[in-house]
Amino acid sequence: MLALVAGLAAALLLAGYWQEWRRLRDRPRIAPPGSPPAPAPLVSILVPARNEERSIARCVAGALAQRYPRVELLVLDDHSTDGTAAALAPFAADARLRLLPG
Repeated sequence: MLALVAGLAAALLLAGYWQEWRRLRDRPRIAPPGSPPAPAPLVSILVPARNEERSIARCVAGALAQRYPRVELLVLDDHSTDGTAAALAPFAADARLRLLPG
């Protein structure tokens, strides 16, 4: 009798695993990480900056190095008293970057 109960329990357990495997197998697939949907929506990155002359170039370079195809970078210069805006001069030719006065 005990062997019969153990056999039924094992059969129910295997049936549950089988159903779960089929559910996972048949679920809709998602895009793999790193591949944006087509067409890729625009992503805006806002960087608030106040007196960031020493670090803004590294921050902007990192943001512009993203592999995503449609990125705009908005740098909000919040009345900096140092050379924050001047530090962005090397990136002036990049159309993805906009400097906004605060």
